Amino acid sequence: INDFTNNPNYPNDEIFLEEVMAFKREGLHVLIAPQICCNSIDTKNKSKEWWDAYFDETEKFLVHFAKLAEQTDADAFMYAIPSWVEYQKTLDLDYEWKNIFRSIRNVFSGELGEMVWILGPEISTSPKPIPDTTFVTWGNELDFFFVATEFPLSTKDNPSNEELEEGARAVVNGVKEFYDKFGKPAIIRN
Repeated sequence: INDFTNNPNYPNDEIFLEEVMAFKREGLHVLIAPQICCNSIDTKNKSKEWWDAYFDETEKFLVHFAKLAEQTDADAFMYAIPSWVEYQKTLDLDYEWKNIFRSIRNVFSGELGEMVWILGPEISTSPKPIPDTTFVTWGNELDFFFVATEFPLSTKDNPSNEELEEGARAVVNGVKEFYDKFGKPAIIRN
């Protein structure tokens, strides 16, 4: 389902452009991060034609917002690739995502990134990025990785500075594999 026309945040491009330009006028740096959200998509046993349409629509959506980002002189643009989607083994994800990021780069001159997650201890006993670098093979097309983490620096009510530093070090070490593989900065948001 393409729900683009019913987006509750931006009823039209003009309002989106107005808001981004207002931030820029105030001297703020702006990161545009459109989401294809929030209806779950059943990706099991889909045909090649279905997947072609999925990547075509995703590319159109992202390029549309990249053009708007360029119009407003936004500083950066990123996308969170859904790694929990069940991709068919016959898909060439490296080709598909490189193609999409190159299309964005053709219309947007700012920095380009991808969001990855570190979920909480209910998912993993140590901070581990989702997806990891074995999934993200297109990292050389990017300028940065944005890491949204829900992993606590400490589970104590009143942790010491040393405990907080140890927790922060564990989170940094969890995303270091992206820097080691691609040599691109990782911006961590907790």
